[in-house]
Amino acid sequence: NTTEKPGGTTEKPGSTTEKPENTTATTEAANTEKAVGTIITVSNAQYKITKQADKATGTVTFLKSTKSKKKLISLSIPDTVKSDGKTYKVTAIGKDACKKCTKLKKLTIGKNVKSIGANAFSGCKVLKSIKIQSTLLTKKTIGKKAFSSIHKKAVIKVPKKKLKEYKKALYSAGASKTVKIK
Repeated sequence: NTTEKPGGTTEKPGSTTEKPENTTATTEAANTEKAVGTIITVSNAQYKITKQADKATGTVTFLKSTKSKKKLISLSIPDTVKSDGKTYKVTAIGKDACKKCTKLKKLTIGKNVKSIGANAFSGCKVLKSIKIQSTLLTKKTIGKKAFSSIHKKAVIKVPKKKLKEYKKALYSAGASKTVKIK
């Protein structure tokens, strides 16, 4: 009462050659942190985890608001966000994050933001008030056209010690020469 299996092995009826499920792997998976690349939603915004929050603070990139692009009027990108009891620094704004948010009028960028992706705020035609709290941005870390086609009379407030550097960076990132940076 045996059946021959490919490869010359024999099997008795009713027996299986499958290994029992590894129970420790499933228990460990339940206890691990959210993986890098995981999308989390916190306070009407989506973020992508870029560094896990093991014992220290992790990091995330702001991807987009969960509000409709036509309903988003004001946006504040926080310094940190919390998810499942873990704290994450918001260190980046993703490419096309708020592209063509046609109703967006006011924007605040938190102090931990080190980079802004290409076209992040391009086409936000009524975006007139921007406050940048971060001192970590450079001309190289602000993406192409990040601020193109924002309101021509927009006012961008930046940290005093970064004024000269940020003026160059923001104008090269597409801000019109009529935009005031102070």
